[in-house]
Amino acid sequence: FGDYEGGAGLNFARNALKKGGVFVDSGANIGQWLLYLGAIPGVELLAFEPVMSQRLWLKECLKGQTGWRCKVLQWGLGSKECNVDIQLDGARSTLRRDWYADNALATEEIAIRRLDDILDEQGIECVQLWKLDVEGAEYDALLGASQALNSHRIKNLFFECHPTNYEK
Repeated sequence: FGDYEGGAGLNFARNALKKGGVFVDSGANIGQWLLYLGAIPGVELLAFEPVMSQRLWLKECLKGQTGWRCKVLQWGLGSKECNVDIQLDGARSTLRRDWYADNALATEEIAIRRLDDILDEQGIECVQLWKLDVEGAEYDALLGASQALNSHRIKNLFFECHPTNYEK
């Protein structure tokens, strides 16, 4: 891991979760963060990975972690419920059409949900840490969590922001 995913990022995450709590990993990919943080006592994992190949790999990685409280969810996060086609490029799969304008990548239909709705459905009152890394769709994911953010239901947020979203 570089500075983003290792060092400072994981130290921030470990500190936020030192007393346990819910860790929401959106854009969980194959579980790099989950495998580092899932063993912390009292941590409950909620992993979002909408791309089937990545989600299957994630589930395989988690098989050996007995006693962990982890739910792997198949949705992407956004501002409204819908189905969209995601361009497939491994860990860099994205909804952003401008990122790969010159490439003909395969696509997969995924379901998008609002984090506010999912937290309600799952009965989660407090998220200790939300890692938001959804390859260019961060702004829409934040909009879909506006109630949880405004009510301070989400205590800590660690996110990657693509330059195209800086202004937003």
